[in-house]
Amino acid sequence: MSGRFAGWNAVINDGAAGAGCAASDIFARKGAILAIVDIQEKAGLASDKASLVNGGVPFVDTEMPVEP
Repeated sequence: MSGRFAGWNAVINDGAAGAGCAASDIFARKGAILAIVDIQEKAGLASDKASLVNGGVPFVDTEMPVEP
């Protein structure tokens, strides 16, 4: 694999949409192995393509339940 970030591991917090999604795409295209985490499950599952392209982990939903 080639690219500026080949062999690097990256955790992209808030990576399901917006700037985090754009960063995920850039890191993946440049060879990084990604873990994308976010509270937006639906958008995050759509981001799996970027995280899995270089052998990264599937999307991680980080929503925490709020206790009263």
